[in-house]
Amino acid sequence: MILKNFVRVIEIDLAPSLIIYFFMIGLGEFFIFAAVFGYFMLITAALLVIAYQKNAYKLIFILRFLLVFFTLSAFFNIFIDNMVFKDNYPGILESLAKGEWVKP
Repeated sequence: MILKNFVRVIEIDLAPSLIIYFFMIGLGEFFIFAAVFGYFMLITAALLVIAYQKNAYKLIFILRFLLVFFTLSAFFNIFIDNMVFKDNYPGILESLAKGEWVKP
């Protein structure tokens, strides 16, 4: 029964969110904001499986609303990002990873 609910969440509820996150990864827009919201999205999906298991309809509605919020925020993140790290300071991510600072 839990496997059936898990597949339902993946196929119906989580599929649009995963498509948007795959687009973000493909476009190179997956930074800390998307990672944090992605973790919240996965936690929400796990809670949604439990809510389907217990037939808690109000909780299902709230969790589905949260998934819509995370999906829309990820979609807008693709367009809001002005690519500061990529365009203005080339190599800044690599230098910060090494513990250095490149002056602009």
